[in-house]
Amino acid sequence: MNIIYYYYHNGSSQEGPFTLEEILKKPIKSNTPIWKEGEPVWQDAIKFSEFDGMFSSKERQTPPPFSPPPIYDASVSASSYNNQHVTSMPTRGTGVNKAIKSLFFLTLIVVGVFVFIKIAFRGGDSSGAGSTSTSTYQEKKLSVLEVERANPAQFLSAEGTYNRTLFGKKVKIHGSVSNKATVANFKDITIEMTYYSDTNSEIKRERFVLYDYVPAHSTKSFEWKINPPGGTNTIGWDALNAVPY
Repeated sequence: MNIIYYYYHNGSSQEGPFTLEEILKKPIKSNTPIWKEGEPVWQDAIKFSEFDGMFSSKERQTPPPFSPPPIYDASVSASSYNNQHVTSMPTRGTGVNKAIKSLFFLTLIVVGVFVFIKIAFRGGDSSGAGSTSTSTYQEKKLSVLEVERANPAQFLSAEGTYNRTLFGKKVKIHGSVSNKATVANFKDITIEMTYYSDTNSEIKRERFVLYDYVPAHSTKSFEWKINPPGGTNTIGWDALNAVPY
């Protein structure tokens, strides 16, 4: 017959091993931790049937007090039962909810009145709105005009062809000046001629003025006879400046 050994913990250290007869003589209580060979963990002594005779009735675990379930009285209507629960609910939260709802609806009313007044004001002052729109357009137009007038060279370009005359050393220019500005009109356009040699080296620059009007979005043609310096092989030109009008 195999003998099973027990250990118990006295609160500061474990004691054992003991046979069952030996450990039954120790000061074991119902909540004393016991380890029995073959068990995975320590357990209270009351969990082992071997120690049942050691504990008094006070040490034994007793069931909690019995509370019988409430008896449903069929004479009490469901509505009365619900009313009892409703009246027992706290009223503080209800008051807060009412205040929040009132504030929310008041905010909606104020916003609605504000929107209505704003729409009505716009509708009653349609002429003013049109005037404002027109003035805004005029301001933008003036702003563009000022920019274009201050920078003629950005909106003017010159191009064309040339050929030598039959007699003499003069060259006939068949050119044109284009004004790509949006609203600005220009006149008296300054055109700079550049003369190049056979090796494409710059020989000389010379400026001429086209005394004519070139409105916005228009092109003006011209014909000139010029006398380039000796050694000129090719000619180039560009619009440098103009006078706004």
